[in-house]
Amino acid sequence: VVEAGNLEALELTAEQKQAVEVGMRHLDKFNSKHPAHPFANGISMDMHGKFCALCNAPFKERSDREYEMRTDCGNHSLLEHPWTMFAPLKKTFVREAVGAKPATNAWCELNEQKMCADAIFNKDFLYQAKAVDYPPTMNYDPLYCLYNGWLEPEVVALQHDFEGMQKKSEEMCNRRKYAHTKWNTTMTYFDMALQYTAGTARGWPTP
Repeated sequence: VVEAGNLEALELTAEQKQAVEVGMRHLDKFNSKHPAHPFANGISMDMHGKFCALCNAPFKERSDREYEMRTDCGNHSLLEHPWTMFAPLKKTFVREAVGAKPATNAWCELNEQKMCADAIFNKDFLYQAKAVDYPPTMNYDPLYCLYNGWLEPEVVALQHDFEGMQKKSEEMCNRRKYAHTKWNTTMTYFDMALQYTAGTARGWPTP
């Protein structure tokens, strides 16, 4: 794990540096096209004044219930402590519920796409779909879901079944096709970003 303040001391490969630069250019390009949108880059401040990515509540017109947002996240906000992107996600940030403290994960602890943590907290996996305002030209996520098989009838049928979808997601994550990512051992946020930023910059994920 990289110690606080030592980010500059890291030696990145040419591929890693290129991925970061491409990701930043893509973000700047998107923001320049949507400067007036309140969540143009998905960044806002949470209830504690910490930077948070994709942490807004569902839009009222898309909601069929009242939602409760977690107030205990952002303890290692990625935007304030960028060195955390090199920490193994599961080992560092995943914790089971203890007493009155709910379970937590990297989405919550890093304040990164926090609506994923809020989706679990509210037991509604459609939470993010109700909270994100995607530009009509952004086709990455639909293709991402398609290529991973998440638009198959058996998965779509579980969209309102939280326990069923959770069980299905655990089964999928443990499939051999995802083992190479080492998501449950050593994967870091940076490992994910290397793949994700290249895909979003291109405009679509690889099949």
